[in-house]
Amino acid sequence: MQPSEKNHDEVLFQHLQNGDSDAFAELYRRYVKVLYNYAYRLSGSKDKAQDAVQDTFVEIWNRRESIGKIQNAKAYLLSCTRRRLTLVVQEHNFVSSLSVSESYLDLLVAEHTVEQFIITEENFRQSVYLLKSCLQELPKREYECLHLRFFEELSYEEIAQVMNITTQSARNTTGKALTKLRQHFPKSLLISLLPYVFLLIV
Repeated sequence: MQPSEKNHDEVLFQHLQNGDSDAFAELYRRYVKVLYNYAYRLSGSKDKAQDAVQDTFVEIWNRRESIGKIQNAKAYLLSCTRRRLTLVVQEHNFVSSLSVSESYLDLLVAEHTVEQFIITEENFRQSVYLLKSCLQELPKREYECLHLRFFEELSYEEIAQVMNITTQSARNTTGKALTKLRQHFPKSLLISLLPYVFLLIV
């Protein structure tokens, strides 16, 4: 997110806290698809995703005066949606798949450098198919960390806020997932493919 967009979101939340329905509508317009896609990828249910997102915005409007200062709207809204989704799943008497046990490993994700990697169109399709399959086999928490890091482009601090874990745990879980995937892909190809493949997982 560009700094100007982030600042604009902060202003929108300030207006929302003062009861500005137009600011609320603008936040809804900006983030409803992002939140729905996130909830759907976690739950695999369109109904639960829709319920969670609807409950999120209802809760935000009802609690607008007590929200406080929001430094990162996207991370805050994703965190709210994740919490509401957990409640929705519990209400539907399903075993929540969101509480996967954490792994604490001494793995840190190094910043990648831009590298040339030339592949044919056929190899590209095969790589996309394989990566999609590998992602879907990851534990829920590892998948979620990768999604937030490489698709939503959140920092580890923001991932920790969304998932209610420590920053180090966010790093470790992401690192563990990347280590698994790098058994099949060169690092440069993996980093470049991840955002694209997440778009295909619906």
